[in-house]
Amino acid sequence: MNIVNIKKDQDSEIIAPVTTASPSHYGGHNLQTAVGINTVIMNKNRVGLEYQVPLNYHANGIQMDMDNMITLGYQLAF
Repeated sequence: MNIVNIKKDQDSEIIAPVTTASPSHYGGHNLQTAVGINTVIMNKNRVGLEYQVPLNYHANGIQMDMDNMITLGYQLAF
């Protein structure tokens, strides 16, 4: 297949019209703050809960936006 008019910032192997085909749509920066608690249950099981809020968010190009987040985690030590 012969590709014509490939933009300078596109990979020649990507021919589909997708937003991720351009390197300018990667990366960015964000700053978040979080507060959480965790506890150990029966000496081997740890459960944690964390609430996270984005303070500053900037994505390059078209990307999903960050929102508030709740994380529930479980760890088993052995």
